[in-house]
Amino acid sequence: MLRAALLLTALQLAGARVHAEEAISHRSPDKRFAIRIVEQANAEPRVELVALLSRKTVIELDPRLAGSGVALTWSPDSQRFAVGAEAAEHDPPGSFHTGDSFKKVELPDVRYPEADWPKGTSRKTGAEDIAALRWADAKTLVLERTTSSPYGPNLEKLWRLTSEVTIRFDKKGKPTVASEKKGKEEQR
Repeated sequence: MLRAALLLTALQLAGARVHAEEAISHRSPDKRFAIRIVEQANAEPRVELVALLSRKTVIELDPRLAGSGVALTWSPDSQRFAVGAEAAEHDPPGSFHTGDSFKKVELPDVRYPEADWPKGTSRKTGAEDIAALRWADAKTLVLERTTSSPYGPNLEKLWRLTSEVTIRFDKKGKPTVASEKKGKEEQR
């Protein structure tokens, strides 16, 4: 099932201290925030966005990111980021924004329209992977959507389409699909 979330993060910081032995990665362009994975004995690892200056946790992210690798893309002004798993299947990245409070916002549905799938293919037997490519500017996120499905009498063939989907955030932080650019289509 596709899921995407937009989280508006607070500058009010609370949580665990950053220890020297804990790895820090994915620093924001302004060097104020970063990701850390906290390994714990007999417990699931924690994936956290931390404020580097205060050394406190800003938000905890999905712990499943620890096992599959964190794929994070910062906006140029460090106010937003898109995060997901490097090996994500079906789940588009969540997007997070610094603000006055944490607020979860659903991203618009960016799946390829079911009516446009070629004859003999199906969303049920196919897959869609969605990943953040880059931020075009502080309020514009470019995603790559790869849609594929087996087809043919014995499902021996594969249809695949790669597209770019541009998401824009308005002044209130609401995301909308600004454009879709159909890319390379393959049948083999």
